[in-house]
Amino acid sequence: MRIGFIGLATPIAYDYRTPASITKADQKSSPNPILDSPWGIMLMFDEIWFLTRSLCPENLRNSKFVKFIDESDLMNQINISDHKSFQEVKEHQNKFDQTLAQFSIFDQTVKTRGVNWDAGADNHTHALKIGNEILSGNWANYNNIYIDQMVLKRLRELSGKYIEYIPNTFTYHWFSKESMISEKILTNEIIKIEFPNFLHRKGPYHPVVDEIREISELAAFRKYILPKAESISIEDAQISARKVRTELQDAMTQSYLNEHEKYGKYDSGLMFAFKQAAKYMNSALSSVFEINDTIKEAKKIRKFSNLRWQPFIIKTDKLLKEAPKKSFRANG
Repeated sequence: MRIGFIGLATPIAYDYRTPASITKADQKSSPNPILDSPWGIMLMFDEIWFLTRSLCPENLRNSKFVKFIDESDLMNQINISDHKSFQEVKEHQNKFDQTLAQFSIFDQTVKTRGVNWDAGADNHTHALKIGNEILSGNWANYNNIYIDQMVLKRLRELSGKYIEYIPNTFTYHWFSKESMISEKILTNEIIKIEFPNFLHRKGPYHPVVDEIREISELAAFRKYILPKAESISIEDAQISARKVRTELQDAMTQSYLNEHEKYGKYDSGLMFAFKQAAKYMNSALSSVFEINDTIKEAKKIRKFSNLRWQPFIIKTDKLLKEAPKKSFRANG
């Protein structure tokens, strides 16, 4: 099981024009958090652990794969005040300066993450009471970086599980591993190519998320994405996402040609499906698999191409195409 931890420095922004439900941590206001590449997070992790509910987008708060540390027994064994002081982090002043420099692209970056409404986006919350401490969500606060890492260390000790920290575009350089964020952005971009309006002002959750997370090839998709993320920069994620789509289309075309050459006049029903698959590619992955049994045909393509990640995208596209028939969960 893959578990991701979202702390004080994880959300990329907070929307003050879209208040979330007030939580026990909120001391003044309750802006709705905006996550960096939320579909990447929801698909790449089996569980998402938030330090507090105030850091979680409104419509994601009741999801079965979400957990809140300050509402669990674990919180009683975590001393939030036990983090490094300013004197101890002076050695990382260059990293902090690099983080602050990101303000010049803050608004632009938030918009590229799917925020297509008039959000009152800011980089921080107001006061949050977590444990006995008054803190705030803010990626531009160096203390939050260290609080998050201290909490993460304790969570690993207390749970006996390897839990991964989820940074954002502005903070990943603290951890020297760009793939920590690029894998989420790449996954997000693969979804956005076909479904650009995937994000609601109340958050990223939609009932179709649970269906997509149940697709059997999800694990194969993750294995396919991880090495790709190791070799790309954040800036190249969109280009790489289009290459993934092209790779899928090419493989589907080749599968059709191989079967046509191998069997000649093949069973008319299956041949019809392959011919429709060719049309499907030319129409930017539309709806070929609405014919007959979607899962059955997707499995055939998996067999012929020998690349198990491909059916995941095919099935995801189909579910997302039908998603407008279902409603976003506006609140919790």
